[in-house]
Amino acid sequence: MAKKKSNTPGRNRNADKGGTLAAAPVWENESPGRWPESLAPWRTALFMAIASGALAALAYGAAALGGFTALKITLAALLGSGTPENVYTSNYDIATVIWGLGSIALAGYVHPALGISLLVLGRSWLDGYTFPLDNIYFTWSIYLLCMLWAIRLLRSKRPLHFPPPVLIFAAVIVWIFATAPFSIQYYNTSQMLWLWLGYGLLFLLCLNTSRESGVSNILLTVFLVALGMQAVFSILHFEFLLPYLRKIVQNPAVLRRYFNTDVISPEMARRFMVNRAFGTMLFPNALAAYLLLGIPFVLFMTVPYGRAFLGMLRQLPAAKTEPESRLERAVILGIAIAFGFGVFVFIQFVAYFPIEYRANATALPLYLRTVPLFTLSLAAGCVSGLATLFLLMRLGLKRWWVGLRSVATVMLAVILLYTLWITYSRGAYLALFASVTWAGIVYYIPPARLHRLSARFRRRETAALLILLPTLACLSVILVHAVTSGNSWAQDPSAAAAQAPGPSPGAMPVSRGVKVNEEGISLSMSDLADPASFRLRLGYWRVALRIALHHWLTGTGIGNFSIAYPRYQHVGAGDVREAHNGFLQFFADTGVVGGALLLAFWAWFALWGARRIILEEYPHKKLFLLGIYAGLIAFCMHAFVDINFSHPSLMMLAMAWAGLFYGHAAAAPNTDPNPEEPVPTGRRRLAARATACLLPVIILAAMAGSARVYFQQLSLNRMRFINLSCESELNRRMEAGLFFFKDLAQFAFRRDAGEKNLTLPRLPLSKALLIVDDLDELKKGCTFYKPIPDQVGRFARMEKDEPVPMNALVAVTRPWMVREMAIRSCLKWIEELERQDRRFPHSPILALHIVRWYELYANLNMPEFSAQEPEWIAKYLKWSEIMVQRNPCHADMRMFYTNSLIWKLLEAYGTEKDALPAKIEEEYETILQLSPITPQHRHMYAGALDQLADNATKQGLETDAAAYREKAQKLRDAVKILEEQRREAHLYQ
Repeated sequence: MAKKKSNTPGRNRNADKGGTLAAAPVWENESPGRWPESLAPWRTALFMAIASGALAALAYGAAALGGFTALKITLAALLGSGTPENVYTSNYDIATVIWGLGSIALAGYVHPALGISLLVLGRSWLDGYTFPLDNIYFTWSIYLLCMLWAIRLLRSKRPLHFPPPVLIFAAVIVWIFATAPFSIQYYNTSQMLWLWLGYGLLFLLCLNTSRESGVSNILLTVFLVALGMQAVFSILHFEFLLPYLRKIVQNPAVLRRYFNTDVISPEMARRFMVNRAFGTMLFPNALAAYLLLGIPFVLFMTVPYGRAFLGMLRQLPAAKTEPESRLERAVILGIAIAFGFGVFVFIQFVAYFPIEYRANATALPLYLRTVPLFTLSLAAGCVSGLATLFLLMRLGLKRWWVGLRSVATVMLAVILLYTLWITYSRGAYLALFASVTWAGIVYYIPPARLHRLSARFRRRETAALLILLPTLACLSVILVHAVTSGNSWAQDPSAAAAQAPGPSPGAMPVSRGVKVNEEGISLSMSDLADPASFRLRLGYWRVALRIALHHWLTGTGIGNFSIAYPRYQHVGAGDVREAHNGFLQFFADTGVVGGALLLAFWAWFALWGARRIILEEYPHKKLFLLGIYAGLIAFCMHAFVDINFSHPSLMMLAMAWAGLFYGHAAAAPNTDPNPEEPVPTGRRRLAARATACLLPVIILAAMAGSARVYFQQLSLNRMRFINLSCESELNRRMEAGLFFFKDLAQFAFRRDAGEKNLTLPRLPLSKALLIVDDLDELKKGCTFYKPIPDQVGRFARMEKDEPVPMNALVAVTRPWMVREMAIRSCLKWIEELERQDRRFPHSPILALHIVRWYELYANLNMPEFSAQEPEWIAKYLKWSEIMVQRNPCHADMRMFYTNSLIWKLLEAYGTEKDALPAKIEEEYETILQLSPITPQHRHMYAGALDQLADNATKQGLETDAAAYREKAQKLRDAVKILEEQRREAHLYQ
């Protein structure tokens, strides 16, 4: 038997009075300055911190000098890029990746919890929803930390903890992997596999590394700091940056750069116009969900922290503290300097927003904008640092921390609550209220009452409750559906405009190309009380329920809800990518088994967590656990009405928070709150070592699997390491290709036909080089124009011998010659696409772009390329079939395939042309099944029937031609009815 500590278990009287000493329950016998035993020695930690700073200096210094460009070119060549020298010019992206992964590795060497802390600190600042592959850096960081933890397990004798929630979540991951082959689109599912494996490993890692209070205090403090940073930024973003974004978003160049469009869509206008805070989380509701995790904890802990502060104040007259050693003096001096520097940086950061994004402030000269602010910030930093030094010398680390903690907690609570308010997320308001209410009930239930309730709660009562709760929920949904009415800012703004005479959220104009006002639209209490957005969600939930019932066993495959949704959508259900109910969507994605397992995971947390808190008799720890518990309960409640489980940042933070709860709750209630770890028995030691050996195998396999798609996207994204998505780059290439293939041909035909005063076709040089990468070749058939300084949009013609800048404009003077150059050059690009596709042959987007390129070549009809034309046609038809195989449930993908069949019929290509009309009709019927309420597909079906009718007429099949035309007319009549139904629903544009 292992020996236990000599301190007496049970309550600590001083702690009952609030005499706790750290951000988490640091007990009376533990000083906040104590270095946790499980961490590497403090000298090692200091060395790792210095190494991280040196790595940052080296990485960003090299980036500033362009030192990583050669590395990018080398990587591009190794990954098979056809033009490796044409890489993304900025070096700061790769510098950030190198420094981030390196710092996490260095911190993880000191202790895995420190690596998790850095992960938590940076998670919310990189959007993993718009750019899903950016999440790979975080999952790889988790894998790396797990490897370091596995090494610790092999070297130490600490036990490994596998409580039931770990096993349940492991079953969730196993089921996701098991059902992946049955996914309706494997590419999306494959990206989610590694992400959910990362969630599970992060949960396991946090649970096992946070059992020591000193380590978990660091993780907790960093979590709250990250929450506060995001809240402050969201407030500044709401007050200053959002109006500025509304101003610059009118620029088509900005829209093309960040949104891949030239006009403001209705959804984009709605998001920018409504004054709601969202910070870096992309959506106001996502920011609200993040805040929900921490707000209950901050609110609850103000009570014990405040008591500790008051107790410290009463002891001040007797407090005489002097540093005992040089090390303590150095620590005190370091804290004072860091605190002063933090105040300096904070003032600079806050002041940056009004100076940069308010027009009246930017009109000042540079020295008036910088010198006074710098002086004020420096003075405030010096005063804060000196005041901190005085208090530390006077009070000592212990009492200073008590005071700072209590004040900071109150300030953080105010900031978080205000930030939550300006998200205007009604679901978050209700979730916070319900969770705090439930937490209050749990807190005041005595343990004896729990035992009596457990004894009385028999099977019959349990069955009655299980029947009653769903019945009440269904009746509530029916009642809300019956009483909710019409339109609100959450629905179709153009329809609501007919009902509201003045400018209001409902009357906001949202036609294409709409102007976005800089002031935006603020929500009123009547808007918050309007239940129409909930009624909108009811439509999403009905469709999600239909998907879940139809795919009840294996689901559609995780990540494929948006693909399956149109097939089951009815008129009255809005267009949406997520179900806005995380639990229901998980049933739709993974089937009844996966949904039940995820529900069981959170149900175990809710029930076991409540029981654990009720049985805890140590007041401080009870409040501590209750704060984390209430935050996660609020998060789960909010997940019933939003996308919490689909947002990678939110899920990672929630799993870390849950692991922290289980780690702290692992100790038995009413015992020594910081017990010494028992020496594991032979069986547990064997399990720990087996897990430590198995983890690296799982992690290496996961990294190898995720690296395939990562390197594919990285190469196609021109070695751009942040905002990792090749789709925008593929679209840029296609736009440039259409210019050379179609625009130049149209211009040349019009010029050859004798039209006068034609404007020369032109495009930016950067786009032209995407197709014809030889500038000297372009000079043979083009004229170049350089921008005129201080005249936006004006260009001056360049002389022949003048160096051509990259921001030049290209005007094509010899279209046929330049077009032929592009045709020959683009073949290399298609070869690169095919080569990258072999790296991970599952991407439907990549297959779609290959189809579009071969379609251009199949329609060339140029004598000089007649020998290659059969090969291009064959590949066009082949890749059309591959594209549909990779995404068979996507109506637009099938449209491209059907177009290839129509082309094959009209060009009389192949020997099966007699069977093609029936196959074309069959494909269009499938398309209508996949998108029953989309009028455009019926329009295109009718157009295809007209083409079939014309073809039948040419062949003398008048009866068939008449049948095709009759069916086309019925489709057009159905389109009119469908469009009228959509207008009456006030949900569609």
